Amino acid sequence: MAVVRPVVTIEDAVRPFGVNDRGVRFIDREGVAIRYTYDALAHAAAGAAQRLRARGVSAGDRVAIALDNSAPSVVAQMATWMIGATLLSIPPPPRGDAELYRRGFGVVLADAGCRLVVGSERVREALDAVAPAIEAGELVGEESRSTPPDVAAAAQPLIQFSSGSTGTPRGIALSAQALCGHVRALREVMQIDGLEDSAVSWLPLYHDMGFVGVWLSALFARGEVTLMAPSRFVRAPTEWLSRCANDRATITVAPDFGYRLAARMLEAHSLDGDLSTLRVCLSGAERVSWATLEEFARAGASVGFSWESLMPVYGMAEATLAVSCPPLGRGPRRDARGAVALGPPLPGVEVRQMAIGGDDHVLELRGEWLFDGYLESGKVSPAVDGGGWFATNDVGYVESGELFVRGRADEAVVVHGRNVFAEDVESIAMTTVNNEALGVAAFVPEREDNRFALAIELPPGGESRSVAGNLKDVIIRALEVKVSPVLILAPFSIPRTTSGKVQRPACRAMLSKGAWGDDQVLVTVA
Repeated sequence: MAVVRPVVTIEDAVRPFGVNDRGVRFIDREGVAIRYTYDALAHAAAGAAQRLRARGVSAGDRVAIALDNSAPSVVAQMATWMIGATLLSIPPPPRGDAELYRRGFGVVLADAGCRLVVGSERVREALDAVAPAIEAGELVGEESRSTPPDVAAAAQPLIQFSSGSTGTPRGIALSAQALCGHVRALREVMQIDGLEDSAVSWLPLYHDMGFVGVWLSALFARGEVTLMAPSRFVRAPTEWLSRCANDRATITVAPDFGYRLAARMLEAHSLDGDLSTLRVCLSGAERVSWATLEEFARAGASVGFSWESLMPVYGMAEATLAVSCPPLGRGPRRDARGAVALGPPLPGVEVRQMAIGGDDHVLELRGEWLFDGYLESGKVSPAVDGGGWFATNDVGYVESGELFVRGRADEAVVVHGRNVFAEDVESIAMTTVNNEALGVAAFVPEREDNRFALAIELPPGGESRSVAGNLKDVIIRALEVKVSPVLILAPFSIPRTTSGKVQRPACRAMLSKGAWGDDQVLVTVA
C-alpha cells in the first residue's frame, strides 16, 4: 500500500502518480459506475495536458470547464492545472434554456479572454462562439506515460462562480495560497485521513461545496471518493444513502433540502445496508432547518445513523468555501431563539458584526482564504475594504463563540422596527405543512412593499386552497408580517440555482411578469 504523504501544493495535488490502491468512482446519470485509481487519473491528465498544449493553451491562460462529475471533466481540470493555466469553473447549460446561458456565461467568458471551453456537446453549441469549444472526452485518449510538464500553478488557479441565488453569477478569483490553505484547514478540522476515510457526494463539481469541499479535499488527501451525477439524486434520493452504505463512507455533504428529501425516502423505503460509518455529514449551502435535522436523524436511526455526525456549517464562494464548522462528534445545537448553531469560525477566519439597525448585524469576514476579488471585464477587482474586511450581506451574530445566520439583508421586511427575513417566512411555511413542501420561496414582491410573497411547491392532491389560507394566518401570527400573495405551485416550478437554491430575484420577476403558467399555479390566495 502506498504511503499517503501530505499534499500541500496544487502542483503535487494534480500529480498523484503511483497511488494505485485508492481512487475515484464516477456514477453517471444512468447509474453506470466506473472507477479510476489516482495513478490512472494522473496519467490521463498528463496526456490531456499535452493535448491542451497542442491546442495552444499555455501557463497563464484561462480555460473554462463545465464540470459535470465525470472522469473527463476531472481529467480536464487536473490537466489545466498541470500546465499552469487558470480554471474557470462553469455549470453545464440548463436543459431548455441555452440562450439565457449563452447570454450570461458567454459574455463573462468572452470578457475574460478565455482560451478554450471544455464540456459536453451542449456546451459546445452554446459557447463555441466565445472560444474554441471541445468535448471533455476528446482530452481523454490513450494513457500517456510521459512526464507531465514541470510548470508552476497559476497565481489564481481557480475562478469559481457564485451560485446566483441573489442575482447574476459572479466570477470569484482564488489564489493558490488561499485554495491550498483552505483545503488543508478543512482536512485538519474534519480530521480527514486519506487511508481511512471515504466520501460520497452528488453535489455538482461546478459548485464550491462539491468542488472544494469534496473533490479537492479527496484529491489532496488521496482518499477514496464516489462522485454521483446530481441527476441520480434527483431521481432517487435514497441512492445517495445507499452508496454511502455500500461504500462504508465516512464523509458526505448536502444542502438542507437534500437531507429533507432523503429523510422522506428513508421513511418510505428500506435501505440496503447501514449508515453507521458516517462520522461527518455536512449540511450547508442554504439555511439549515432544525426540523430537517431532526427528521433525517429520526429516519436514519433505524439504519445506524448517528445524530452526532450531523454538522451544520456556513460558508460562501468568496471565502473559498467554509467560514464556520462545529466540533466533530458534537451534533447540532440551537440557541434560545431556535437558531441553528453553525460552529465557530475556522482557524484563520475572523468574523465581525456591523450594526444595520435594531439588534441586527451584517457579518463581515477577514482571513487567509478570502478571494482576490471579482472577475469584471476580464480583470480581477478587489472587493475588500482597506482593513481586509469583506461584507457578506448576510445578517447574523456570534454567540458563545459560535456563528448564527438569520438571512440575507436585501431580502428583509421591517416590522415594528425589527427585521423579518425571507428565511424566517420559509421556515415557518415549511414547518406548517409538516415539511411536505418540495420547495418554498419567500420574497419581497416589489422593493417598496413592506410584505412578502410566498411560493410553495406541494405534491399533487390535497387541499391547496386551505393550505394557502392557513399559511397566511400562521405567518401573520408568528411574524406580524403581511404575506400576499400565496402561490401553491406544482413541483419544480420555483426557479433554482445550479446548486439547488431558490432564486428569490427570479421569483420576484416571474410574479411581476405573470411568467408562471396555468399548469404551474395550482392556487393563488391574495
